[in-house]
Amino acid sequence: MPKRILDLTTPYQSIRGASRISGLAQGYIRAGCKNGTIPCLRVGQEYRVNMPLFLQQLEAASTANLKGVHA
Repeated sequence: MPKRILDLTTPYQSIRGASRISGLAQGYIRAGCKNGTIPCLRVGQEYRVNMPLFLQQLEAASTANLKGVHA
């Protein structure tokens, strides 16, 4: 079976794809999807993470953390 190529231009990624792009653990992303803290859709039995919104959310959290450190 050929390996799947990760398409970075696809706005909705699987949990595995979101993990590879963001560097966060799959379990962390899955838990965030389940509790509503990560923007995603449920398609059948799979979650699809809205990567543009998720990356904006990560950037905002990172900026807030930096402001808190330097305050």
